[in-house]
Amino acid sequence: RRSRRRRQVCRCRRHAAAAGGCDGCRERRAALEFFCTLNSDKQREIWTPVIVLLLRCSLSLPEDRFKTHVRVYYRSIADMFAFDLMPELRAVLREFFLLLGERFGTLRHDVDGQVAITGAAAAAASSS
Repeated sequence: RRSRRRRQVCRCRRHAAAAGGCDGCRERRAALEFFCTLNSDKQREIWTPVIVLLLRCSLSLPEDRFKTHVRVYYRSIADMFAFDLMPELRAVLREFFLLLGERFGTLRHDVDGQVAITGAAAAAASSS
């Protein structure tokens, strides 16, 4: 007899979900984790264009898919700050974290285009 259990589907609606998200989530996370394990700057320099491409593709995802995917590989992206990164990777990481702040409601743009912190992040910043 075949099981009638519904397969859990990743909110990005592309692939069947497993514990680590859809296939795209897992592949991106694996690449980002691999980048963080590289021992030499030369190896990271070779892999930088791949990581930049992955992050740029993530930036173009619709809001619901972006939020789903970023939850899967956020830690790996944060771990990248431990390394001396090339300027193009730093630039795309800046874009990534600004978009992340906007999508999750921790940043907003003022009338003059300046970025402002909102919510709990604003309260924490003002108390320090």
